[in-house]
Amino acid sequence: MIKKRIYVGKMHIRFNTSNKDKQRELTEFLKMFGWSVDFSEEDLREPFADPDTVIASKASRLPGIFVEDSALFIEGCDEAGVSIKWFMDRIDSMVGRRASFQVRIARLEGEKVLIWSGKVDGQIVQGKGNSKFGFDNVFVPNGATVPYSLSKPNELNPRCLAIQSLIYDAGRYVRPIFNWTGEWQD
Repeated sequence: MIKKRIYVGKMHIRFNTSNKDKQRELTEFLKMFGWSVDFSEEDLREPFADPDTVIASKASRLPGIFVEDSALFIEGCDEAGVSIKWFMDRIDSMVGRRASFQVRIARLEGEKVLIWSGKVDGQIVQGKGNSKFGFDNVFVPNGATVPYSLSKPNELNPRCLAIQSLIYDAGRYVRPIFNWTGEWQD
């Protein structure tokens, strides 16, 4: 089935991320659809919460600007998920476990936050290749034989899949979070 594009034509959008690897990927993926992008680099605190709450909180603080958040959920490990960057020093103990790499993109639109998602399942392996980009050297997606640090095809990249969702799907709405009163990821 051929999907109809939600957004047609060339567009220029603004994304918030200071991560240069994410900027490179986002620029590449959006260019495939004829879009251009520039970046703000606002440092946004992230709530210690589920992925939708994290992305809604980030989007609520930057009206009209797209935000992105990544999570790696590992079988039997409640500590990872959206908090994966604080868990990387212990990832070797998770080798062989199934994992799910998820990316959410969101933007505040009026009184609602619109979210698009991409997800790839795989497993954690012993680190291979050189990677300064998150967990690319320890995650092998289903359908691949090597980790992202050695090969990261677009069709197995949840960030690319989230961009495709942005282009082709209406997304889903959640409530904005203007005043988070819970714990923060620090």
